[in-house]
Amino acid sequence: MRRFFAISFLVAAIVLVFAGAALAADVTRDGITLSYPDYPLSGPALQSCEPWAEPSADTISLTGLPEGADVLVRFAWSSPYTGSPNFRPLTTYSNVTGGSLIIPVDYPADTTLWPVFDPATNERAIAVAVFVEVRADGVTTKLVSKQWWVRCLPPLDFQGCTPGYWRQEHHFDSWAGYSPADDFNSVFGVSATFDPHTLLDAVWLGGGGENALARHAVAALLNAANPDVNYFYSEAQIISGVQNAYATGDFEPFKTALDFANNAGCPLN
Repeated sequence: MRRFFAISFLVAAIVLVFAGAALAADVTRDGITLSYPDYPLSGPALQSCEPWAEPSADTISLTGLPEGADVLVRFAWSSPYTGSPNFRPLTTYSNVTGGSLIIPVDYPADTTLWPVFDPATNERAIAVAVFVEVRADGVTTKLVSKQWWVRCLPPLDFQGCTPGYWRQEHHFDSWAGYSPADDFNSVFGVSATFDPHTLLDAVWLGGGGENALARHAVAALLNAANPDVNYFYSEAQIISGVQNAYATGDFEPFKTALDFANNAGCPLN
């Protein structure tokens, strides 16, 4: 099982077939056909920030399944051209009847987790693949899709104030819902390595890595909480993104996204 799901992503030309009004790609083995969205890396991506709601990309399908088969499905996603895959939870469909199965694609719905594709515009993109294992009558059939990809463009009319704005004492009256003395760890639900770690300490941090993420995360949170700032991210998205960065130890992607959003133009005095 581990070897099967550790198969690296494949990038190659794919056969195009029509499934209703939507283009799909497919792969067949042992009489079982896996059909999946047709947005290959060699072509244009789906332009959407909600691919789970797009009829051309919201499902995969299996046909030719043996009666009573057990089907194991795992989706994975990564940056379109680099990086290791991030595996979604394994889903098992037991005792499948009727010879076919339609399965919703398990996209990460929090787009702040999508890799930054173009730092100049804060555009995000993910490449998705699916791994399928069909077990029936003592026979196991494995099918693996090629990657397809999705691009998400941010809105054009958002605003954001920099860490340099929020760290100034004469701007403390713009802090809404948070205090400079609030604990960074408590607010974000992480264990920071810098100390002391109030929000004010964090927004004053210099350097890269964790420090850069921390100062931009505090600025982002204050932007999102202020009703006079039309910020790109919500407070929940920011906290979730920070927690994911600490969990993976990879601070750079989310820091880059927040840095861009925090420099969108400050509407506050």
